[in-house]
Amino acid sequence: MCNLAVHQDCYGVPFIPEGQWHCRRCLNSPSKPVDCVLCPSKAGAFKQTDCNRWVHVLCALWVPEVHFANPVFLEPIDSIREIPSARWRLACYICRRKEGACIQCVKTNCYTAFHVTCAQQAGLHMKIETYQVFIWLFINYL
Repeated sequence: MCNLAVHQDCYGVPFIPEGQWHCRRCLNSPSKPVDCVLCPSKAGAFKQTDCNRWVHVLCALWVPEVHFANPVFLEPIDSIREIPSARWRLACYICRRKEGACIQCVKTNCYTAFHVTCAQQAGLHMKIETYQVFIWLFINYL
C-alpha cells in the first residue's frame, strides 16, 4: 500500500471511514503501477476515469475541460475526450516533455505551457478563486 495522505474534501471522502482507508489506486491496482493520462508524474493522488484510465485529482481540477461525474466523491473523472488536440501537443516548459495535456499561463501574451504536477513541484503560484459556481484559475510565476 502507498500510505497516501489526503485531505478528505480534496480526495472526495465525505465521511470518515471505519477501519483502514486505502486510496483508489491501492484498492483497484495494488500491485500494478498506474500512469496519469494528463501528466508524466507517477506519484500522487489518483482516481479512475470513466474509461478505466488514471488521472491525478490535481490534474483533473486544473485542466479546464475535465470534470468529475460525481463532484462529492470526485469520481469518476470524465470529459478527457473533450480536451482539445492542441492541449495534447503542448510541450511542458518545466520538464520539456510532450506527454499528457498541459495548461497555460493566464497572463496576457504569455503562452507558457506546463503540466499541472510539474508546476506544483516547481513552486509556481497556482491560485483557485471561487465565486458562486465559477472557478477562475490564475497562474503566475513566483
